[in-house]
Amino acid sequence: MWGLNHPFPYGSDVFIKRTMELDNGYDIGEYHNEIKSELNEKDFEYMIWQEWKEGYVRYIENLVGERLGANKNSSVLTTPFERPVFYRIGNRYIETLIRDDPKLKGDIEALFQK
Repeated sequence: MWGLNHPFPYGSDVFIKRTMELDNGYDIGEYHNEIKSELNEKDFEYMIWQEWKEGYVRYIENLVGERLGANKNSSVLTTPFERPVFYRIGNRYIETLIRDDPKLKGDIEALFQK
């Protein structure tokens, strides 16, 4: 129930500002470093966990859609943020990791460790 009930600070000025910048090319690595410095440890762990599981769901959804000829699900980031924002952020992070190291594609364990 942690994933559903954790009181993550979606309304934080820094979280909103930096997350909105992701659609303008803000580097995901810099994003994580800055957000980590602003959140307490539990909130950051929650964010990383949600990004992984929700982002991976979106990533797989897009792979299946690609095979079926469907449009990519790449919703624009809009406020107010809630838990579904992690689908977009996590998917972007996974795509960045795979772009930087193509060997990760299809290797869920290596991708998770990275």
